Amino acid sequence: NAGYYYDMRAEDRDPEDQGLISNAYLEITDQDLDLSAIVGRQTLYKSGVLGRFDGAHVSYQWKPDIALNFTTGFPVDSPRHAASTDHQFYSMSADFDDVIGGWDFSAFGHLQRIDGIADREAIGGEAHYRDERWSLVGALDLDLSYEVLNSALFVANWRATDRITVNGRLNVRAAPFLTTRNALMGQPVETIEDMLLSFTEPQIRRLARDRTAQAQSATIGLSMPVWQRFQFNGDLIYTETDATESSGGVDLVPSTGPQYLYYANLVGSSLFKPGDTVIFGFRHTEALPDLITALSMDVRLPMGSRLRLNPRFALTLRQGQTTKIQQWVAAPMLRVIYRWGRRHRFEAEVGGEWSDRDLPSPDLLVVGTIGDSSQHFLNIGYWMEF
Repeated sequence: NAGYYYDMRAEDRDPEDQGLISNAYLEITDQDLDLSAIVGRQTLYKSGVLGRFDGAHVSYQWKPDIALNFTTGFPVDSPRHAASTDHQFYSMSADFDDVIGGWDFSAFGHLQRIDGIADREAIGGEAHYRDERWSLVGALDLDLSYEVLNSALFVANWRATDRITVNGRLNVRAAPFLTTRNALMGQPVETIEDMLLSFTEPQIRRLARDRTAQAQSATIGLSMPVWQRFQFNGDLIYTETDATESSGGVDLVPSTGPQYLYYANLVGSSLFKPGDTVIFGFRHTEALPDLITALSMDVRLPMGSRLRLNPRFALTLRQGQTTKIQQWVAAPMLRVIYRWGRRHRFEAEVGGEWSDRDLPSPDLLVVGTIGDSSQHFLNIGYWMEF
């Protein structure tokens, strides 16, 4: 999974940083030995691994219900970047399937080093449960060297009836995940090795801790059919991120304060003609500095076997909690999709955005306004499947 980004504005182009490699790996499975391995650039969000890396993930099915895993490699920040051999991790984990009445468990230990010092030393695990009505997931990640809870996550889905589903999510975590590399935030150097010229290892670890905030979020949602052709979906979401500490010449990042999001939509099918989909949406956000309320409509119309029309419209009201200034924003859009045979697809999208006034940017570091009085765009694309 790779790409290449080319900016036709030659004066702004950096020809040495245009390659994009998201994944490039070889997967090998030996069914006789119950052994599998994935080698190369890959992405993994288990066994304590925090995403993309260059390396190897090896799994051995020791028993029918027990798998042993070993993962090692070099973390990669972005598909644009090459891995650094000075930043390496080792992870071991075990998966236990169907242990007690439908429960699956996994546990891991993770050791990560950067420029010769500890970057992350964590233990944790996951638990999964599923039956006809319930689906439960719990995950825990604890950094032993910092004595910090990186993440505690709980997700539940309950089929109250055959037609009604209730879901919930609770997450308490470090933001971002605490690693020694966080100490680089706001510093005039690019590597921990450079920081070691001016700071001791304990001082660097203290800076990393100060750059890391604590965040918590909770969600509860409901999904159910209404009337004959509509499906209702609704969510109540709460998030909050605490302030960081000021140290090492870096100012604190203030707390976001509690933020609340109320979201609901009605999804209708075959309202105007067979096969169409119409989505009516409502979203209300209560967060500093603004209250934002939005209404939207998204219509997806099949016009024969090859042509699809997708008109959309959104109307947004932004209200300043301190300034009491209001801004209305209207955004109509039209997307057209045409399929040519089985392998080719053409797309075009045109739209705009109009607001009744310009507002000062809520970011004090940004000079200017938000919500320009008018904006227009045109996107044209071609897809080929092979």
